[in-house]
Amino acid sequence: MSKEWPLEGYFACGGGSSGGTLITYGAMAQENIPLHASALLGREIGIRGLTIGRWLRGVAPERRASDIASVTAIAFALSAEFDVAGTYTLDQITEAVQHVSRPGKIGTVIVKT
Repeated sequence: MSKEWPLEGYFACGGGSSGGTLITYGAMAQENIPLHASALLGREIGIRGLTIGRWLRGVAPERRASDIASVTAIAFALSAEFDVAGTYTLDQITEAVQHVSRPGKIGTVIVKT
């Protein structure tokens, strides 16, 4: 990671990666996370769970602002890596929320301001 994005973990584990922390957040998907012990052993990879509520309570407002700016920059820089299920404007928020709740939805629902 660059000095501009001082992340302490990463969100996806690539083949051959060593070291770091896999961070899983939220609980929208009901299925288990398939992870074999051999993926962790000898590679110094940790696992952490995080919820938005715990994050909001656990960090200072300055850190939240910095985290949000970093994630936003990463998302824009790597936007081709995201599966987009739908894009909505703020005046379509009701439709966006309904789309998020659809059974079998795959991908991210984006709301643009």
